[in-house]
Amino acid sequence: MAPASKAVVDMAVYFSAGAPRFGGKVLLIDAPRALREKRLVERGLSPAAAARQAAALKFSAGERARCAAVIVNSGSREALKRRLEAALSALF
Repeated sequence: MAPASKAVVDMAVYFSAGAPRFGGKVLLIDAPRALREKRLVERGLSPAAAARQAAALKFSAGERARCAAVIVNSGSREALKRRLEAALSALF
């Protein structure tokens, strides 16, 4: 089997886990904290648990600068899909 030329990894701890040493392009998808909390509550988490989880997921300015692209997921799923497809087309 030939090695893959592209891979997609959903990894919130990408930078802290040291993964950048493997190279490649990073596409960050983020959402405003309040919206992340709202979405987590809609998925069944308590408001307190949602607040803790949303607060734990944060990317520094340095991490953002190391990304080939940053998408702000603040709209509908369709809007995210369009932004993602455009970013992937531009990157690959």
